[in-house]
Amino acid sequence: MQKSPLSPENYLAKEEAAPFIYADKLGSYIYNKMILNLMQFFGTKEWELFITGNVRGGLSLDEEKNNYCEKCGNGLTEGAEFCENCGANVNKYETEDTEKFIHSLEDYIGKNPDYYFKKWKLGSDGHPSKKISWNWVAFFFPYFWAGYRKMYSTLLLIYGLFLGLDIIMLLTNTDSLQMNTNIGLVVGVVLALNGNQLYFDKAKKQIINREEMDSETKKEELQKAGGTSKLGILYSVLLFILYLLISVFIVDPIFGNPEEIEFGKDSSDGYIEETTDQFEPAEEMHVHFNFADGEGGAYEIVLEKEEDDSTYVYDEWEDEAPADWPGAIEVWNVPAEEGNYTVKVIEDDEISTQGTFTVEE
Repeated sequence: MQKSPLSPENYLAKEEAAPFIYADKLGSYIYNKMILNLMQFFGTKEWELFITGNVRGGLSLDEEKNNYCEKCGNGLTEGAEFCENCGANVNKYETEDTEKFIHSLEDYIGKNPDYYFKKWKLGSDGHPSKKISWNWVAFFFPYFWAGYRKMYSTLLLIYGLFLGLDIIMLLTNTDSLQMNTNIGLVVGVVLALNGNQLYFDKAKKQIINREEMDSETKKEELQKAGGTSKLGILYSVLLFILYLLISVFIVDPIFGNPEEIEFGKDSSDGYIEETTDQFEPAEEMHVHFNFADGEGGAYEIVLEKEEDDSTYVYDEWEDEAPADWPGAIEVWNVPAEEGNYTVKVIEDDEISTQGTFTVEE
């Protein structure tokens, strides 16, 4: 590890260069410890205090130095493997390459590296000792967090998963509103638990891809590829809008089922009242349906009846609605024959909506 110009060794070589505190044979180790704590409180690193001669209290300079984090100067609790303040590994890393990797991680993370080091708790080999850790920002704002940290591939994977689930819900006629709410919660929990590890994996990949570069170029490239991006938050919003457009205008028309016709025993102000699909023979039935394109025009009603294992056209007729009508409510008398019936509204030779009802005593 490269030595600081203010390391104890340089104080030995030129003790008058010490810009901080110089004490010669302080009479009490307790007093020395108090000075160290005060320096730590004000952000001064432990090695900035060099005490010449024998320090009373039984601790050598090297032993005293081991009580403080070499990275941030924070005091260490006995037996600690990681600094509670910055997350740095208290023990030495295995190789010089591992130390270089840690520095490259800092270059890539950019803003707030200590947060991720505390979450990862990197071992002596430079890899996280904790695969799972909680990230509150990723839980409450999963898409914004991923965009802010330039994890664009993760965003694309999430929205691709959403499109796949949309198709499944349309094919199975699942309540999409409730399901999307549940899926959003699941995504938040998954990213909160695994987001830090995913971020480490991405950083590691970026570092490996730049191994052949010289140190300065590598640092610049990592800082450019990593760090944070407010523009990334905008990208996450744009990707969400793109997902909605694809879902509504491409996926839904291809995989969606026709909207169900609504049946009832009464209607008022354009709404069905006493909705039901069970009727007695020849009973009055109120029927509400919407046109596929939201505009009226000529259409055909086809009434089919189930007979054993097949269906046949029981009745059919043509009708027309004003162009500015998004849908219509009609009043019919149900057939006098008991059985299961299907109503289909046909527009331009295609089924725009359909529904089923039953007639029985």
